[in-house]
Amino acid sequence: LLAAAALTRRRLSRRACAPRRRRPRGASQRDPAVSDEFRPAMLVIPKVVPPGYEAAEAVWQQEGQGLLEDLIGPGRSAWMHLPAAVAAPGSLPTDGGQEARSKEVTVIVFRARRDLELWRKSNARAEWLQRAPNIRLDVRAVDLPTDYLVSWMVEDAPRRGDRSAARPTGPPPAWVVVMNILLPLYPTTLVTSMLLMPALSAALPCFAALPPPLRVLSAQCLVVPTMVLIGVPSARRLLTAAGLFSDNRLLRARGAAIWLAALLCVVTAAIQLPRALR
Repeated sequence: LLAAAALTRRRLSRRACAPRRRRPRGASQRDPAVSDEFRPAMLVIPKVVPPGYEAAEAVWQQEGQGLLEDLIGPGRSAWMHLPAAVAAPGSLPTDGGQEARSKEVTVIVFRARRDLELWRKSNARAEWLQRAPNIRLDVRAVDLPTDYLVSWMVEDAPRRGDRSAARPTGPPPAWVVVMNILLPLYPTTLVTSMLLMPALSAALPCFAALPPPLRVLSAQCLVVPTMVLIGVPSARRLLTAAGLFSDNRLLRARGAAIWLAALLCVVTAAIQLPRALR
């Protein structure tokens, strides 16, 4: 035990003396327990398909899916072929008097980053790309977050006409996710425990006779779908408009103040509710 304690103290002293590297602003936090090669990732490939080559493009895409499945195995990737907006006139080379060609995007999602790198370095992919009937514009590899809640809270791409100057550049911090969940969870739990469950117990004697674990389970069966389908998405839209999901500190502080005011309103209403029911 003394040897183990001395070894632990030595490691802690070395770690304390080692210079700490500052993470760049806006960089997402990574889980040190998960190696980079096992993280999910995807390839985003925007391309241009010349007119009359749509059928050849579809056959070429199916051939690539088969080659990828043979290389890394079935069920380890997802292949999506998405049509994009038509390019503006003059932005692409003309062919046959047409001012624009159809622009499409292929997205390949890999369960592990090492599968993506294996696919990019394979000879089968290199030969397959030489037979492509399209014009590739770019190839980008994007790492995907492993945290379900964080990936759920990532802000959508800005809509056309949205002039919001503060858009998040990555997943929000954990405390922002907690605030987003707590805001709808608290009133939903209050309504369920103070109004809905007593009403069910008074109207249905069989429900009142249930053991407490079953009554709690029935309450959670009402709370969780309400949270997932209504509460969390609505709170996310509200807090996004308030600025809580922004990278700007001032807008994020304003969003936190609005969150606190909304929570205090819910607490005040919950305190006044029993008096109003009397």
